[in-house]
Amino acid sequence: MPTRLLIVLVGGALGATLVTGVPVVTVVTVLGVAHAKSKAPPSAATCPDARQAEPRPGDAAQLWILPRTPVVGRPLRAFAVAEEAQGAAELMITPPGERRARSPAPTLRRGGAPWSYLASVTSPQPGRYTIELVRDGKSLSCRTVDVAAREVAATQGHRPAPGGTASRSGTGAGTWVASRAWDRATENFYSAWIESLFDAPVAETLGFRPLAQALRDPERNLFHDYLGLGEDAAKANSALTAAPDCADLPYFLRAYFSWKMGLPFGLRDCDRGTDARPPRCGELVTNETVVAGAPKEPLGAMKKFLRLLANKVHSGSGRTALGDENTDYYPVKLTRD
Repeated sequence: MPTRLLIVLVGGALGATLVTGVPVVTVVTVLGVAHAKSKAPPSAATCPDARQAEPRPGDAAQLWILPRTPVVGRPLRAFAVAEEAQGAAELMITPPGERRARSPAPTLRRGGAPWSYLASVTSPQPGRYTIELVRDGKSLSCRTVDVAAREVAATQGHRPAPGGTASRSGTGAGTWVASRAWDRATENFYSAWIESLFDAPVAETLGFRPLAQALRDPERNLFHDYLGLGEDAAKANSALTAAPDCADLPYFLRAYFSWKMGLPFGLRDCDRGTDARPPRCGELVTNETVVAGAPKEPLGAMKKFLRLLANKVHSGSGRTALGDENTDYYPVKLTRD
């Protein structure tokens, strides 16, 4: 009898290690052995801007910078994600005006696959930062990012939409515009984000009722207020309602990530089936589907889209026939290998 595997949360083993940075530019032994110097750091000109989605050829990891628009007064986070283990790699964050940081930043490593490396600057200064993932003095990947001196004032309804457009259009624009495609890099990022969101020591019981408790925790959620719309504010009416049930959860998390990153998202409206047949699904509803009654401003539109998601997704969405091509899931063969 065929078996269906429904993968909801993807990530590496639970648990993490906080690694305190050690000097990399110059390492000197205390036993009289000659000191060793690291290789020359990459110049800012050779490091692509953080807004460039594609990794450079030869990069060992993809570097993601959060929030989308770094600004003074808000933490700056660097998150490196790699398909292969990078050993004792650490993140080097060089502030504006310096040739290279004297030592790596304290780096939180999580196992994989994928493997991830997280470091933060609590109070960044304005100007251009250079961020590198380094191991044994060698730069594995790098990016530059500009931190704004102050947040640009924006009126509701004219803030940048997640897809990169200036604002939502009232005609045919849907909820958000996809500005990039799903690929190995974004799938790995999604997996690493899920792991970080629900990470806890193995011996600790962890639960969130509702999910908003996790998403509104800036220490746990890397995407906390990523868009600067107050979408994850802990005590504000502007925050997204995040209380999905068991069937909604994988859809909600995927939609939330897709909205923040400007990625495509879709779901199908399925019935619950009968005692004689499995559930069947209708047409695809996507981020570009026009939702009746949705506000024009991005945050209000996303709230409306998530209510639509909650109304359409249910347990029948995951109980469709194995050979049905018009569903949200597909069967995965299980073997003993």
